[in-house]
Amino acid sequence: MRPTMRSSMVIAIFALPKEKGVQVTVHLYRRWDRDFVLVQHILQQGLLGDVYRIELRYTGFSAEWAGWGLQGMDNPWRLKNSFGGGILSDWSPHLFYQLLLLAHSPINTIFGKQESRIWTQEVEDHFWAEVIFRNGLSARVEASNNHRFPLPRWLLLGSKGTLEMDGGDPGEWNRALIRKRSASTPPSSNYPAVSTRLFQPLFNRERNRQYAPEKCWLLPGSWMR
Repeated sequence: MRPTMRSSMVIAIFALPKEKGVQVTVHLYRRWDRDFVLVQHILQQGLLGDVYRIELRYTGFSAEWAGWGLQGMDNPWRLKNSFGGGILSDWSPHLFYQLLLLAHSPINTIFGKQESRIWTQEVEDHFWAEVIFRNGLSARVEASNNHRFPLPRWLLLGSKGTLEMDGGDPGEWNRALIRKRSASTPPSSNYPAVSTRLFQPLFNRERNRQYAPEKCWLLPGSWMR
């Protein structure tokens, strides 16, 4: 809940449903983001082979990040500790939730760092974490409002291919590339035999495009499904 609510308000919210005989839950809506839906679909189809590395990020550079919400920049709550600000509280629930849905394994090791470098010294404006799962998968989770050049939203490494998806601002979540050709193999002998029809339930057929020796899908329209 953003900005962060007082503990007494949260207790009241969870107490009322008990009186009414209903349930209350947290709405983690980014499990339906179009980019995340595509990543899940690619993994389910096995297009990358054995995936051993996942990197997921939200990176950008904007003063508007501080005041997103009803009050806007009249109350830049993301820069204030008293409002539960900071990019760790803002983005880590979304990114780690998506990662855990993909990993299918308990976490073995996690370490990271947070920085307060540009926008405020009161809360962090950049964090990163390295995660190692028991099944051998490793991951990088990162969010930053200090990246003047946004990094890819997704980078997945597998035994049969690599996926890169544009990221940063939601308006840029519109390109996904899978590269399967090795540097020592001619493109014609290792072109990915994958039909774009696999993705028609998710994306408009007219907006799909192919680029040898890799595949490129342009996600149409809104960035959220």
